Amino acid sequence: MMPVVLASASGGQGMWAMPRLAAVYIMAIAPGLIFFAIAQRWYMKGPFAGGHFNPGSKEHGYDAANGPHAGDMPNQYVAADGTLRAEVLNPEVTLADGEAGIRGRALMIHAGADDYRSQPSGDAGERLACAVIE
Repeated sequence: MMPVVLASASGGQGMWAMPRLAAVYIMAIAPGLIFFAIAQRWYMKGPFAGGHFNPGSKEHGYDAANGPHAGDMPNQYVAADGTLRAEVLNPEVTLADGEAGIRGRALMIHAGADDYRSQPSGDAGERLACAVIE
């Protein structure tokens, strides 16, 4: 399986390494809590970007009564040196074909923390970086 390399405008990088386990290493991101999610499409901005991957038509967020989206993942902490290292399990998705398949979709990094309840994307701020999942 080929990993996906994340690249931001500032040169940060990371990768998607396993079918349901996001192994992420990101550099050059502002310190603090950030949110990343699986998005419908890889476009950064505009109407083509799409929302979070949501084949079950659920509400956004772990605290939502009918949530979360399949593409929702937990907030992560970026250290003072601007790096993030994390492994996050997402049993709602797969790299195989089918409704839960995420090949061709994107891993999207948001500027702030997800509040786990606001619709449609947790009030997590602008999109900072994305990468196509292959």
